[in-house]
Amino acid sequence: MDKMKVLVVDDDFLTREYLSDLLLATEKYEVESAENGLEAFNRLQADQSIELVISDMNMPVMDGLALIKRARQEGMTQPIIVMSGNNEISIAIEAINSGANDYLVKDENVQDTISLAVERVLEKKKIQDENRQLLVKIQERTLELEKALHHVHDSIQYASYIQKSLMPPAGRFDSIVSEHFVLWEPRDVVGGDIYWCRPWGEGSLVILGDCTGHGVPGAFMTLISAGALEIVIREVMPGDVGGFIQLMNRIVQNMLHQDASDGYSDDGLELGVCYLTGDKSRLYFSGARFELFYTEDGVASIIKGTKKGIGYRGIPLTQEYETHEVEVRPGMVFYMATDGILDQIGGDKGFSFGKGRFKKLIEDAYLLPLEQQRAFMLNTLISYQGEEQRRDDVSVIGFKI
Repeated sequence: MDKMKVLVVDDDFLTREYLSDLLLATEKYEVESAENGLEAFNRLQADQSIELVISDMNMPVMDGLALIKRARQEGMTQPIIVMSGNNEISIAIEAINSGANDYLVKDENVQDTISLAVERVLEKKKIQDENRQLLVKIQERTLELEKALHHVHDSIQYASYIQKSLMPPAGRFDSIVSEHFVLWEPRDVVGGDIYWCRPWGEGSLVILGDCTGHGVPGAFMTLISAGALEIVIREVMPGDVGGFIQLMNRIVQNMLHQDASDGYSDDGLELGVCYLTGDKSRLYFSGARFELFYTEDGVASIIKGTKKGIGYRGIPLTQEYETHEVEVRPGMVFYMATDGILDQIGGDKGFSFGKGRFKKLIEDAYLLPLEQQRAFMLNTLISYQGEEQRRDDVSVIGFKI
């Protein structure tokens, strides 16, 4: 076992020898000595293996107090025990404040006192060293985690650009409807809501979907859903919105192997599908656990979808989804919303926003241009949410034909 190197500093030869003999007798220490503070300081500079200093207070050339101050100014961290024949408390306080680790009075009990002081100081140093090493490890680990978090954040941020590219540009809506707005707010950087707009036969599709989960899992589901939509729009007769959702159900179950007993997941989505005829006189709606809201003359109404989602285990591959036909009249405004807004907790009693409040919201917004309704809805939701956390992704589509 390596012995700890101790520097004994005292201008009195006999005291140096006495203290050295005490320490050597324990067989734990290797002892060196110096006659004054300046010699001790030079030793400390030259030999960084010295781990403990025991110094007299009153010495020529450089006293113990000056040695302590000089050593600490130079960043030396070795414990320093001061021994003095002066028992004035003010001297002891000055030594401790200058950087001494302990202050001992030379008396007849010096043998026991110095042994206890050395053990006490070294134990404290051991704890400080362990804490310092632990702090270094924590700082290193924190830096590693920060780098990893930064990498993950950058990856998710880039993924958000990919996800946004799936969504139709505003110009596509402009070519189909006279006015519209899209409120699409993932709870996290990416989310599980998807909206879609495409020509379909002689008419057009407007779709809003709410996939299982939010964040990264939800975003993966939007990619699967987008792929399924691309297949379905080519396979189903234009205008058959019920058949559209039925095929979506089969494709998503097949993609996730949820049509077999040995699959791992049970994920899917809720979907609202609107088809506008080419002459824009009719709207056909089908919903998989999704509703279509509309206002006419300032009064809100709701058309309920089929109470089955898409893609989940246990939903028959032949599941049918009801189609609703709506005669489009001047002034009607149509809305679809994911449950992120409907289920948001808030208000004085902590209730969900709910369909009733949503109907009241679109009635209150009836006279506003649709481009202003987006901000009106978002501000209303934020106000209702208050200090509550956002529970889910929030998406609303509003359009006037």
